[in-house]
Amino acid sequence: MDKIQKFNSVQGSFDTGVGASKVFCDFSVPSGNVLNMKDSYVNVCMSITHTDANETAGGANSGGRGIQILDIGMTDSNLGNDAEDLPNVALVKNAHMKGSNVGKIDDVRRLDALKTAFYLFEKDNNDKSDKSYYGLRGIKEQEGFRNSPFQHLERVGTDISVDRTQNVKIKMSEIFDICNETQLDTNKTGNLDIHLELNLDKLVVSQELDSVDDLWTTTPPRQTDNRNTFQDQTGATGGQVGLTLEMKNIFTPKEFKSLIPYHTGQKLSLTATGGTGGALTAQERIITEIAYDNTTGKTTLTLDSALRALANGETNTGILAVGTDVATSKIVVEKIELVLREVVNPSNVPTSYSYFTYPLEQDNINTSSMRKNYYVEGDSQNAYVMIGDITPSFSTTEKINKYRFSLNNEDLTNRDIQYESSEHNDYLVRTYKNNQRQLKNITKKYIDGTDPINDANNNYTAYVLMTPLIQRDDNQQSILSISADTLSGGNFGDIKIFQERVKTI
Repeated sequence: MDKIQKFNSVQGSFDTGVGASKVFCDFSVPSGNVLNMKDSYVNVCMSITHTDANETAGGANSGGRGIQILDIGMTDSNLGNDAEDLPNVALVKNAHMKGSNVGKIDDVRRLDALKTAFYLFEKDNNDKSDKSYYGLRGIKEQEGFRNSPFQHLERVGTDISVDRTQNVKIKMSEIFDICNETQLDTNKTGNLDIHLELNLDKLVVSQELDSVDDLWTTTPPRQTDNRNTFQDQTGATGGQVGLTLEMKNIFTPKEFKSLIPYHTGQKLSLTATGGTGGALTAQERIITEIAYDNTTGKTTLTLDSALRALANGETNTGILAVGTDVATSKIVVEKIELVLREVVNPSNVPTSYSYFTYPLEQDNINTSSMRKNYYVEGDSQNAYVMIGDITPSFSTTEKINKYRFSLNNEDLTNRDIQYESSEHNDYLVRTYKNNQRQLKNITKKYIDGTDPINDANNNYTAYVLMTPLIQRDDNQQSILSISADTLSGGNFGDIKIFQERVKTI
């Protein structure tokens, strides 16, 4: 049976958000073991703290801090909002590994951009769903709902939902290609030094079901009322009236947990448009219990205090609910550790290792058309060209119209290629055949997470060009020429050219 080794980062503290400076992470791994690097990972232990605007009871509000659905996105000044559907490895901006016996093993600059592209093309929806359990964000579920890995939500009963710490796992095989090895002999490499620069300064807190979320005013399937509407309240003799709210929607037992936007501990902002005493302005209440009746299909919320006292026969009508917005929030990195799987009884341990490495050349094109030459090494197998200013993804407001590659003044195609055409997709397939990885997705889209119900309006195209390269026997440098123009005359902006080369130690 393999052993698990854990190494804490050399740095003891980290910070997040704009201006964060404690973003470097180093690990030192002694030699003498054979490691299964494919099953090893970096564990970033994170939590989210927040405050509400009205935590002290008073006036119309019952006070207290609600359990909000909060997770983490990654932002950039060009995008202005948090991008969702990113891989965990997008947390790593640059990565370096060296061994005391072999020197530099790998050095990948802008790993976030490279691996975000691979994620778009190599992961299907099932892969993304699996990742959500150890990621920064939850996966979208039925009707656009997304739970968060940073909270445990209770949809029924009296147990109160709680905030939780999330272990965000970044697979070592996603950081360094050599880490796809299941038996890496550190007697050969020597002591390993791993240096990571993280995108902690790009992290932002994202709230689901806030006060303006579209989900509140959507109607579930086979229903006629929105999710945030409730039956009228009527006062009766005796007891405290107004503590419970009954949803107008009627759900089957299989539906109700996946279709209601409510959980215990959630703070709501409630209004009534009429009834005794007239309209009721926004009042904040916390849900203490959710009950579901299997026979009638009714869902009932119990609040921590009544909206207003109702005498026998008095009413509240037109009751509506929306979420409340957090006042402040903070992402806390509690620790970062390297979790390694040691092979106890290795056999047939390789004496050498071959793997891909990805040298980067960056450029900036301030024109709407380009023809430029870039040197590529003779042993390069593929080239990946990423166009746009978005970090760590790469989208631009100007779509690429057409492009062509040539190598040493010989065109690789006999005509220009229209972006997103069948010829363009054929290039994707040919490139992936050349590196023997699996192409699963050609949609070339990532999602801006500001509008969880209308994702079609928030899809951004990742402009990625790729081409297989012809390897030369003499391994001499070649000249890769890229010619392209944009669709509507805008500048290309930032360009990243990655070569995919094979290295052996």
